[in-house]
Amino acid sequence: MNNTPWIKWYSGDFLNGVADLSPHEIALYTVILCRIYDEDKAIPHDLKKLARRCNMRMPQCEKALNSLLSEGKLTSDGTFIDNERAQDEREKRQKTSAKQSVNASKGWQDGARKPNKNNGSGKPPHSQDDAKPMPTRTRTRSQNQIEKKYIKKEPIDFEEINNWATEKGLNIDTSETAYDEYWEHLSANGKHPVDDYQHGFKFWLLNAQRFSGEQPHPPKTPEQIDAEEKAAQAKRQLTIKSEIKESLLRAERFGFNREEMLAGVAERNGVTLERVKELAA
Repeated sequence: MNNTPWIKWYSGDFLNGVADLSPHEIALYTVILCRIYDEDKAIPHDLKKLARRCNMRMPQCEKALNSLLSEGKLTSDGTFIDNERAQDEREKRQKTSAKQSVNASKGWQDGARKPNKNNGSGKPPHSQDDAKPMPTRTRTRSQNQIEKKYIKKEPIDFEEINNWATEKGLNIDTSETAYDEYWEHLSANGKHPVDDYQHGFKFWLLNAQRFSGEQPHPPKTPEQIDAEEKAAQAKRQLTIKSEIKESLLRAERFGFNREEMLAGVAERNGVTLERVKELAA
């Protein structure tokens, strides 16, 4: 987050700019603009993260992003996404901040050269001799809410999370980076505290898998593996038998040596000649 947590948001300009956009494009465009201004820089071109932040499926998010890029609403070099107007606003903000810093520094220097009018002693301003304690300000409700919003991150058992994700067949990121995104989501929406962060993160991952547009691939049971191997063996056996039949027909038609034809079938399929003769019987 940058040091200026607000932006000049001209509602009329924004509404006119999104008048021809679809609901998915408006949602994605709004989230991207807010992230650019919040981070005060271009954001990574991370389609999965954008889809997760917008609660959109990957194909929907990709289609909306491509449309915004083609219409010139956003720019991307394949690594970062930015907005031309946001770039101009960042430059204006930097110039204004630099100007204010210079003026503040000049003001302090001018104040240090002036005599102290309060006591006529000629002592520099803010001298400890005439210093008075600052009044204690009452904490506001918004300050308390901000402090509650950014609380210390609760640890979770990533080994148990990874084992659970493998069992469910999830093919998404389950690392600490994903947990950071989950924590950021809770903080941004004021959902702290959560009774069980371990369970909440699992629910977050299930939604992330659903919005990614990819189907989970749970691990196969030993019975499934055994059945697939038997089916593959049966299919291969039928293929060899078909080749044996064709080779024997050619041997009979063209007078080729039967033994040599069967040996060729064995070599091409990586089996013994004895096995080929058994299948030919």
